Amino acid sequence: MTNRSFILLVTVTLFGITHGIPSDFGNRHITAIKASILQRLGYDDFSRYDIVWPQHSLPSRHSRSSAPYGGRNLVLAMDLFGDKMAAFLLPQNLTSGHFSSMQWTSLSDGVSTEDESLSDVDWQCHYRGRVELCRNGVCMEGRTAFSNCDDQGLRGFVMVADDAVDIRPLPRLIWSLIREAIGGYLAIKLEPTRMFDGFHPLADKDADILHRSTVERHRLFPSTWPFVLSATGNAYRFRLHDPLSAVPTSADVDFTDDDLLLEIAVFIDQAMTSKLKKDHPRSKDRINVVLSAFNAVQVLYDDPSFGNVHVRISVKKLVFDKTGTADIKGDGQSESYLYDFCERFQGQMGNRDDWDIAIALTGLDIYGVLADINTDTVYAGLKFKEGRVYGVTGLSFTGGLCRNKRNCVLAEFSKGLGNVDTIAHEIGHVLGMNHDGAAGNSCDSAAGKIMSLSSAKPRQGWSACSVESFTDLLRQGKGDCLAHIAPESVI
Repeated sequence: MTNRSFILLVTVTLFGITHGIPSDFGNRHITAIKASILQRLGYDDFSRYDIVWPQHSLPSRHSRSSAPYGGRNLVLAMDLFGDKMAAFLLPQNLTSGHFSSMQWTSLSDGVSTEDESLSDVDWQCHYRGRVELCRNGVCMEGRTAFSNCDDQGLRGFVMVADDAVDIRPLPRLIWSLIREAIGGYLAIKLEPTRMFDGFHPLADKDADILHRSTVERHRLFPSTWPFVLSATGNAYRFRLHDPLSAVPTSADVDFTDDDLLLEIAVFIDQAMTSKLKKDHPRSKDRINVVLSAFNAVQVLYDDPSFGNVHVRISVKKLVFDKTGTADIKGDGQSESYLYDFCERFQGQMGNRDDWDIAIALTGLDIYGVLADINTDTVYAGLKFKEGRVYGVTGLSFTGGLCRNKRNCVLAEFSKGLGNVDTIAHEIGHVLGMNHDGAAGNSCDSAAGKIMSLSSAKPRQGWSACSVESFTDLLRQGKGDCLAHIAPESVI
């Protein structure tokens, strides 16, 4: 039996039952149970919140043999906001071969770091693939990421059409209060966010550094070379027809043979670590919550609109801050936080050459100073409090990839999977992308793409301007820290 025929069979079989609910429960009773659970949680909007009972299915041995990383394929089915949903998933390797996690403690006489002693098996529980939503015989396809780690239960991120859905376990307390809630999960339709991450001082202060790094790179790699070496000794295939030209044209570059590996180090600050510890006392559970978010970020970068270049995100290091660090100001001023993280703290996480981007996930409500906000009309009508705007959800350096102390991202993480588009957006800046509709950018600022500042729906997909900006960065040799790897299997 082919994989395709297997998928069709599973869809029919799973959709022939009432997912996760005893068959003697009628629809009215199920609705009443959902209403009772949502009321306990403080939610009353059925259009945005739902309770789901997923059904798991492991495919046949023949189908499992094609799964990468030695794992098993996973099929999930559930009723989701009135649709029949089926997800067909492959296990994913989110970490590099030398992945490490540590606890960071600041002491009066220095710092203490404690490496986690965990098996690779502890984080081989993340999946990605395609999802199918059907209603009255009409089906739509999308992309999804799920994590199924130990007794944490499922965590899912689903993108179909104009909707993005966060699926998370119900609190155990709800299970004890409502017997029928056992095995249930909360599904939340994610709301779009506005990205207020444009600050003039970043561009101004960064200009001289950009100039110096460009000069230094050309000194190390003469423009007469017919290629640019990567950090691993691989070479991008640049065919320079003009031996004196430092920047090849679009027709001169072929990036389609390999995936590009983007290795990241992630710092989870004290505010966010405290929030995670409250819900996840075990270290490995906190690690997997963070990894599940980057599994969802990868879904956004897997979008076909990204073009022929595939960026695969790999987590190299996690650092959980237990006590706070004096190197980062803790009041949430986004620009100061980003500079402190890039300039002062990133080097303490380890050898900066071990990763391509460093990302700080904060539990603070970060803000921008009124004097720093761009005069762009997108900020018109915003309400400010004491000279601060709290609409900021992330900050980064545009084009900072492969540049020491500029390959940094700051992003809020209090919403978990609800902050996935912010993380993807800020990584996009580091990869050379500007906001859609910004000066010199002809793409529609309101099209709802990931680099849009505002959107009436959850962001997904990449504009032609974003894709061109990234490929331009590669053509100019500014992505030479990225390693080439064999293309990843997809379902």
